[in-house]
Amino acid sequence: MWYLFNSDKFCFGTISGEPNHEDLAERGEFAVFSEIILPIEEVGLDENNNVIQITPPPLPIEELREIKWQEIRAHRDRLEQSGMPYLNSRLDTDPISVQRIAMAAQAARLAIEGGHSPDAFFLEWTMQDNSNIDMTAMQVMMMPAILAQYANILHEVARELRERINEAQTQEELDAIVWPDEETYL
Repeated sequence: MWYLFNSDKFCFGTISGEPNHEDLAERGEFAVFSEIILPIEEVGLDENNNVIQITPPPLPIEELREIKWQEIRAHRDRLEQSGMPYLNSRLDTDPISVQRIAMAAQAARLAIEGGHSPDAFFLEWTMQDNSNIDMTAMQVMMMPAILAQYANILHEVARELRERINEAQTQEELDAIVWPDEETYL
């Protein structure tokens, strides 16, 4: 493996074949061959320009906070689309299911507005576990509201975690910030 270095002896890349050394030299760069295969961020040079493994410097706390926030946000987004509790079961909440929920609620509302009795409107809804639940018009019309409330709760939890992330001063403090169990916020 050929490791590419700049004039500050910072490794910025690798290539498998021998590079054009003259071209590199024109740019103030050079390459060193080594049998050692390492991630670029762990590649350094000893005093004889031999490749050695180094411990990369720690990232600044601002970058560590952003990485942690991206992790929390991704988890929140997965939860938003992986189902929510409803009627002692779980509704699917992926994008297509959310569209179906909105259409069913609109159909129930239109049926009632069109003069049908709320007691006469029923839908058999397939839940996340593939069980079926008979829902009244009111239960169908409540699905979008419950979904919005569930999403809001997830965003509230994420905002609280974001505050903790912004207050963290060390990697250890960031590592201690984890998404809570669902039972604690529902």
